[in-house]
Amino acid sequence: MTLMKERSEFALPLLERAVAADRLIACDTNAGRDVDLVFYLAYAHGRKGRREHAVRLLKEVLAIEPDHTDATKMLALLQR
Repeated sequence: MTLMKERSEFALPLLERAVAADRLIACDTNAGRDVDLVFYLAYAHGRKGRREHAVRLLKEVLAIEPDHTDATKMLALLQR
């Protein structure tokens, strides 16, 4: 296993836990949500080939911040 793959396998669960913690803190409201954290998790899922997870998270980002350019572009790429 390459070093980059090892780091990826280690980082993804940490990102998932961070997003889960962010959701708990936000108490199901959009106030205080770290949109970039959710976007980075979507990006990581996309890189790992988990398209459905990435799309779901990108839609969540856009529901909170409709003008998020990177999420819009990435969602368009994934929905080709």
